[in-house]
Amino acid sequence: SLGHLIGKELAQLAGVPSELLESRLGLAFVNRLAKPVYDTLKLSVLNRNRQRTYLEEVMLPEWTSLQQEGHAVDVNHRTEFNLEDEAPAYFTHYTLFLTVRLMDLYVALAVELKLFVGFHDISVAFWYRDFLLSSLLNTLSAMRKAKAAAKLREQETAVPKGRGKKKGSRNGHHPKKLPSEEDILDDIGFMLVGLKRSLCRGSVRFVAALTQAKMVSVPSFEFTSHSQRFLKRFGAFGNIAQPPPLTYADFQQGSDFSNVVQADLLAATGECFKSAKTMVDSLSAQLKLVDKSFAAVSEDDVRNYAKICVGNSVFLMKLSQQVSGDGKASGKATMEFDANQQFFTVKIN
Repeated sequence: SLGHLIGKELAQLAGVPSELLESRLGLAFVNRLAKPVYDTLKLSVLNRNRQRTYLEEVMLPEWTSLQQEGHAVDVNHRTEFNLEDEAPAYFTHYTLFLTVRLMDLYVALAVELKLFVGFHDISVAFWYRDFLLSSLLNTLSAMRKAKAAAKLREQETAVPKGRGKKKGSRNGHHPKKLPSEEDILDDIGFMLVGLKRSLCRGSVRFVAALTQAKMVSVPSFEFTSHSQRFLKRFGAFGNIAQPPPLTYADFQQGSDFSNVVQADLLAATGECFKSAKTMVDSLSAQLKLVDKSFAAVSEDDVRNYAKICVGNSVFLMKLSQQVSGDGKASGKATMEFDANQQFFTVKIN
């Protein structure tokens, strides 16, 4: 059943103990997750416009409620088993993980559909994605930490006490167990989130560098404002408690590089794409170890991510050469989404 598969995923992703999955409330909540999780699979058969509508009208409100329900189950589990308050919040983390992933998809789809037009608007979208992907990495890190702790407890329980050393072990230490294919697939998914965050962060800084070089500017409006446009674009997140919704004022504060020295901003931008390229190389190596049909990313996508990293690095160097004199650059900057519909390469003509 789908509930059984969800239970296996919870155990694989976060090391959820069997006593929680088999408890009355735990089992009921896993079965409660079946329909919302099925809806996440159903998304893939919808076109981009319908995906965004379904996310906004159905899925995001549903997962907001599931976060509260999952938290209640975790609190009951800690109380029932006399656990400390610092004990892993398994269902809270799992529901937050899926909620944030859906939020990021909502923004990424808007980029694909060209709902963000121009460098400033794209910078807003990528800045918000940076925030969401950082939240996703934090949640995944907490889940992976809980899983590692569960594995350690399992190993300690399995080692018999008061007996001699087993054959094949040295100094009482057992050989390190090789990671399973499922563990490698989890690592690939985790690294992919980090790659996307580095690309988003580098893109925001690239736009800021272009703004400093007077190649792009912030548009002005007569009948609306940036705050109203921001509120409309991210209004679907307004009722979500975690992660908290952001405002245009948050964007202005978080993307203000006016006091950053131009050379430092260019260097920081380059480091983002360099870090992303390192993760691309690691993903390529990891994909060789698993069945690629189960991986979160294909080899073609990885190659396209590499093109984005290299392309942006090349034109960033071109921008650095142009601003080395008076800090300004000539020519026209454009965005191209040829390699990937969710990430762009800057071209300077």
